[in-house]
Amino acid sequence: MSTNAIGMTIGGLRTYRADRPRFTRSVLWLDAAVTGANAVAYLGLAQVLDSVLGIPASTLYAIGAFLLVYSVGVAAVARQGVVNRTAVGVIAAGNLAWVAASIAMAVTGTFSPTTVGTTWAIMQAVVVAAFADLQFMALRGKPAGR
Repeated sequence: MSTNAIGMTIGGLRTYRADRPRFTRSVLWLDAAVTGANAVAYLGLAQVLDSVLGIPASTLYAIGAFLLVYSVGVAAVARQGVVNRTAVGVIAAGNLAWVAASIAMAVTGTFSPTTVGTTWAIMQAVVVAAFADLQFMALRGKPAGR
């Protein structure tokens, strides 16, 4: 018996186990790790990064706090025995929102970022867009490259 996906409802939430659940978890764990590393950098180095990126330290602290909470949430979803399909969709959508905000900041010059800050925002957007793409692939039950 071969199936591509097993769906079930637990407590009213639709859950999903792809034919490659390790792929889904790996993508989520990688997202959580990268996001968590950014959070720690923003929180720990805000006073240094403000002049490098051209973004006020107070804003970097707020972004760092948000990213820390976000990374813990992504890790919590990755830990589940049965990955919650809705949660993965919310994470992927959140990543797309981050991409849009990063590009908007770079294009509009919000916070008057330095050239390094603008470059960092665009590079971040590319990485986060890749996470969103991989997460949407996971939702479709397709491994990367297919």
